[in-house]
Amino acid sequence: MESVLKDMWCKLLDVSSVSSASNFFIDGGDSAKLVSLAMEINERFSIEIPLMAIFEAQSFGNLTAEVSRRLAQARPNEVR
Repeated sequence: MESVLKDMWCKLLDVSSVSSASNFFIDGGDSAKLVSLAMEINERFSIEIPLMAIFEAQSFGNLTAEVSRRLAQARPNEVR
């Protein structure tokens, strides 16, 4: 899951690498890219992540934790 999110982040923001401390807005994100990222996450992982959750997460590490938490809620019996 983390590597898929890294690919999304790097492609969307046109950056070559991402760390857990990378900040969406400092890396070039804006409101339109925030919407694109949310749609891509929702589609790829079959979860609903609100825009506000991504906005509040801001860092890649926080976003990864949030997506992981939502995946666990959506699929509680699935082993990761």
